[in-house]
Amino acid sequence: MVKLKQRLKNFNWMDYIIVIIFLAVIITISLPNASALTEGVKLNTPTDLKFTCTLNNAIPSASATFNISISDQQGNYLVNNKQATPQGNGAFNYTTTFTQVADCYKVQMFCTDGTYSFSDEGCYKVTPSGFLDTLAFYILVCLIIVGIIALGYKAQEEWFIVIGGMGLMMLGIYSINSGVAGFRDMFMTWGIGIIEIGIGFVLTIIAGLSKADIDITSEGWGDT
Repeated sequence: MVKLKQRLKNFNWMDYIIVIIFLAVIITISLPNASALTEGVKLNTPTDLKFTCTLNNAIPSASATFNISISDQQGNYLVNNKQATPQGNGAFNYTTTFTQVADCYKVQMFCTDGTYSFSDEGCYKVTPSGFLDTLAFYILVCLIIVGIIALGYKAQEEWFIVIGGMGLMMLGIYSINSGVAGFRDMFMTWGIGIIEIGIGFVLTIIAGLSKADIDITSEGWGDT
């Protein structure tokens, strides 16, 4: 009987690890990134949008108004020329909920006190987590997990591979629930998440069975 330990040892893990790293980097880099002028907001969560207004290089009077319009990339309005609530000292607030993931919701702002006026534009990126620029962190987590698996392979210690496989499954669950680098859809990120879970599951089962086979053999229960 060929031991699972021998199969695990003879399996060319490094080729597959290199492919996984390459695919993870290519896929995550290809996902859209937020620009420096973009503010992140969380999907399906009431969000307080904060604004400030300065007129003629001074805090506007109490009579100043601040109106906003928010539209998607197709020009459909989520908020159409609505007045924000004054908070005092030139600060304004408007609460709304973004119900769709989007790379950019354009916001147009207009402030006036009847004598002076101010206008500006910005962008809201709607993500499942509300965070931006998570690409580097996601790649770092992938590299740490792959590093643990590679260490287990080099040291021929199955528990490291089990831990790495479980970490890969957890990363897959996170990818499905929260997206990859702030991006989520039913095809791309679900596919990535399912692949991560599948690879992690296979690695965990193979390494776990191999470890169990070694332990049983060492106790005299296995075949020689």
